[in-house]
Amino acid sequence: MKRLSMLMVAVMIFIAACSQKDGDSRQNSTDTKTSAQETSAIDYTRYENLDVDSYDDFNSLPADLKEDVYAKALLLAGLMDRSRGCKECNAVSAGIYSTINSVACLLYHCWKPMVSCVIDGECRTQLMSLGDCVLKGGDAMMLCCIDVFSKPNEKLMAMMSSLGDSGCMPEPVLNCALPTNRNQIAPVSLADLEGDWYVVRGLSPVYDCFSGQRYSFHQISETVSTYDYTYFPKDKGTPTLIKCTTTAIPFAPGETEIFPGRFRVNYTAYGMPGVDDWFVLSHPKRDYLLIFYCGANAMDSYVGGIVLSRSLDTDIPKDILNAFEDALANAGIADPVSLADFCTPDNSGITYDDTAESWESTLFLSSLY
Repeated sequence: MKRLSMLMVAVMIFIAACSQKDGDSRQNSTDTKTSAQETSAIDYTRYENLDVDSYDDFNSLPADLKEDVYAKALLLAGLMDRSRGCKECNAVSAGIYSTINSVACLLYHCWKPMVSCVIDGECRTQLMSLGDCVLKGGDAMMLCCIDVFSKPNEKLMAMMSSLGDSGCMPEPVLNCALPTNRNQIAPVSLADLEGDWYVVRGLSPVYDCFSGQRYSFHQISETVSTYDYTYFPKDKGTPTLIKCTTTAIPFAPGETEIFPGRFRVNYTAYGMPGVDDWFVLSHPKRDYLLIFYCGANAMDSYVGGIVLSRSLDTDIPKDILNAFEDALANAGIADPVSLADFCTPDNSGITYDDTAESWESTLFLSSLY
């Protein structure tokens, strides 16, 4: 009964927080810009100069500010818990039970950066935009979140980094099937990946269709490379940079010998850990690669594919396209795909000024190697 009471309280608070969304948010659910009102009538100007470090713990905060930060923690928990399983409760209560655990974790480990964000107007606005993203669900949620994060606020990214370090986020779990035809995997090594590659076709509308996607590989050992992944958000403004580690791995769990053409990618983006499995399905010429991947992060599990070229040019020779079509057909992918399912990113007018990549774009949007 006590647990049930706690769940009901959590649900009521969560509903109250969501009900403060304005009418425009409900009517224009595809708009990724801020459309949410505050979750309380709190006068934030009272706390503009608040010294957060002067408070010993979350419970010592002023009551109205504490209540509002709790509402924001519920919002973040909803964002985080989309892929967390609950082993101690039935399907009906699993999401609520998990959210309560996440809120408690956040308020214990991350309350200071959360308070710093809540009392900062720009950070609070972006945080509420993430709340709008949660309400969309599915691919629309992920596209919305990526759009919000593409315009970074220092305090928001510091808060997300704190969340990533807190242990409160669910670990990413890969749950997609491997391509079954090993003979289709191209024997590509980390040395073959060295240097810059550009995405000229993409399968996932969420992750693979951005403009100016560049993978810059730097091998550091026989089995490990790092790479910088750069992409341009939809407005082709300031590029986003995410740093990743790539490891050559066996084809299947339980094996020990490295399998050429299969790689494990570990990354941290926007404070959230993620992992991908890459399969190089075709390498018909030195300047082109076809990669199929499955991946997961704290919010999402996904599959995708990319065609990499040594050039930004999206015009691909006919013989290369034919080789890629054959590779996709023969790979033994659980849900078959063809090149007709791939987008062609808009790489026109893309230039890279690597000397201008700022500290903000690398530290706030990714982890260090």
